[in-house]
Amino acid sequence: MPCSTVDPGFLAAKKLKELRISKVVNVNERQVLQFLGQCRDMLVAATSKLLVKCPLTYTITRNLACMDPCMMATNKDDCVAKFRRVLHKLVFLKQVNEIDCDSLQWEYEAFLDEAVSRNFSKFKGYSCDDQRLDTFLSMYMNGVPAYDKLWQLTKKLLILSHGQATVERGFSVNAQLIVENMKEKSVVFQRVVHNAIANYGGLLKTPVTKSLLSYAASARRKYMAYLEDQNHQRSLQKSFDSKRRSGENTEQLEAG
Repeated sequence: MPCSTVDPGFLAAKKLKELRISKVVNVNERQVLQFLGQCRDMLVAATSKLLVKCPLTYTITRNLACMDPCMMATNKDDCVAKFRRVLHKLVFLKQVNEIDCDSLQWEYEAFLDEAVSRNFSKFKGYSCDDQRLDTFLSMYMNGVPAYDKLWQLTKKLLILSHGQATVERGFSVNAQLIVENMKEKSVVFQRVVHNAIANYGGLLKTPVTKSLLSYAASARRKYMAYLEDQNHQRSLQKSFDSKRRSGENTEQLEAG
């Protein structure tokens, strides 16, 4: 890219123009081109760094379009080729056994020919804004013996896009649960309750069983028993500390 075509930005271009016509500071055309060249080098270096970190530099990421329902419906041949490249990379990374590759590829092609063809309009009209991809694919893969290996691989591939999202989401939930002066055990048990309710699909869908009612009825009693146990532990610790200090004082007197 020629230096003269580099756009340094509105303010920088304005300042360069002012310096060119300024009588106080002598800035010639050569210096301007040098500055623009430095801007170009900076942009190239920054872009190169971004490309190194970009997920698209990885083979699996570039070919994950084979899991796109719209692509499955409209471009079968391209999806098959991308899926084959994904398998090659997973074999290289020792995430998939070579022996399973033929059956995985067969299941994938069978899935395109059968499940996708039967539900062509649903796959073509799929939108991630309306439904999660894993939920959508599980409706057609999960529990179907013919696609068992394919579903196991699909789950692995879909996990890649989440990264640390699950962990970070957990931090967010904990932040919502925590109140002032809450102890660690309280956080743990509240999180257990939260996860159980979420697993059932909401508070109103959570079954109220006899065991749940029994635990709720005895909660206060267990809490009081816990406090008594803590007081007992503190008393024992105080007694132990007192005896230890008494023994140390006795040793000091005998030594003196």
